[in-house]
Amino acid sequence: MKQKNILRLTQIITVLFLLLLSPVYAQNDYVIHLDGGDQFGIAPLDSMNVSTDWTFEAWINVGSYTTGAKDCIMDRRTVFSFYLIDKGSEAGDYAITFAARDNDDLNIATLRSDGLGGGDTETQMDFNTWYHVAATYDGATAKLYINSTETDTDIDLINWDLTTTTGRGLTIGAKHPLSGPLWVQQMSNTKIDEIRMSDIARAIDDMQTNTTSAPYTSDSNTVFLFDFEDQRVPEPSYVSGVGFTGNADEGSIELDDYVTPGGLALPVELTSFSAQVNHGEVTLNWETATEVSNYGFEVQRTMSEVQSQDWETLGFVEGHGTSNSPKEYSFTDNHAKYSNYAYRLKQIDTDGDFEYSDIIEVEAGNIPEGFVLEQNYPNPFNPTTSIKFTLAETDQVELKVFDVLGNEVVTLFNEIADGGKVYEVEFSAANFSSGIYFYRLETNNHVANKKMLLIK
Repeated sequence: MKQKNILRLTQIITVLFLLLLSPVYAQNDYVIHLDGGDQFGIAPLDSMNVSTDWTFEAWINVGSYTTGAKDCIMDRRTVFSFYLIDKGSEAGDYAITFAARDNDDLNIATLRSDGLGGGDTETQMDFNTWYHVAATYDGATAKLYINSTETDTDIDLINWDLTTTTGRGLTIGAKHPLSGPLWVQQMSNTKIDEIRMSDIARAIDDMQTNTTSAPYTSDSNTVFLFDFEDQRVPEPSYVSGVGFTGNADEGSIELDDYVTPGGLALPVELTSFSAQVNHGEVTLNWETATEVSNYGFEVQRTMSEVQSQDWETLGFVEGHGTSNSPKEYSFTDNHAKYSNYAYRLKQIDTDGDFEYSDIIEVEAGNIPEGFVLEQNYPNPFNPTTSIKFTLAETDQVELKVFDVLGNEVVTLFNEIADGGKVYEVEFSAANFSSGIYFYRLETNNHVANKKMLLIK
């Protein structure tokens, strides 16, 4: 990973920079927008059948979802259904499932991304963010993917065989049940693009898994493909190996131009990185505009004048996974001395890939002149805190702690200290009761006292 330009900070400086890790392009100019009262139906044809090898995929952008609604991405009754479900216990707004159906249109096998099934992994999915979703079966193992991440697998040699001998239509954006209402589980507020059915289990590198990929073209294994490349209403254009006929409800399906920056899911886009210095402590703040599969950030530091040395990892700040809204982060380096430092962020994806931010330099301030006893940090504290002091000249020093009654409880420092040097002493109060304590710094010529609060 290459380093970028170095930016110097003094006391309070904000540095803005933009890391665009990939360009922003949509697959096509338009998408189908389902608003709760529409769907697109494809007339039954045997040429739509798949059997022991298949792939169903689409790009979706869910604007809202009602708990328990099970909005349908696509459905072929008594064969399969691809729909939204409630999210699991983690962050996010919704999850997805792909189900094989029996002749009574009941689920007989499922793949899911909510973390509540046997062996599946919960994957965060947020509103107003584009995701590529796909289900595949190679005759032995069914798999569910979100943005190329495998979230669930199921080994079943019978139920995932989607061979059908009865003509069944395909519905986009709703479900056509065996009885009752004509349409159920309609998408309430969702955009869909690049819907493709294939009669093979496509590998990840044969699918669009990022928004910069070129649009699909029909190949010998394509059973059905919608690519919404124009504004035809009520019948958006589609590409396939056979001539399907479709219908929409009175043209109520919108087609939106989404070739606009910010409209699609991006990798982690870092928009600001700043540092604030206070008495030798450095607080780093940064913000992201969008995130995709962001595991988190390692905060790293080195001495600014020797950046060729190994970087020290100070801590880790957890990311927000996938998000299309700004997120703010902060980290405080409590152990910075009065010196010059260089900081950087190591942004790590959930798959282990990583990228370094720009390096920023920080002047943590000059060593205080004279006899200085600083306020302990943190304060209040539990159970440890740090106390810093400096001397104008070399002298014998005692640093002691007293309780509220004036009783000495511990001596932290009792030796000769050099002048012009910052000393930092840790006080552990693990064996002390909560309350107010005082600490006193005394030399042959000076005395200073300060108060601190222990809260357990």
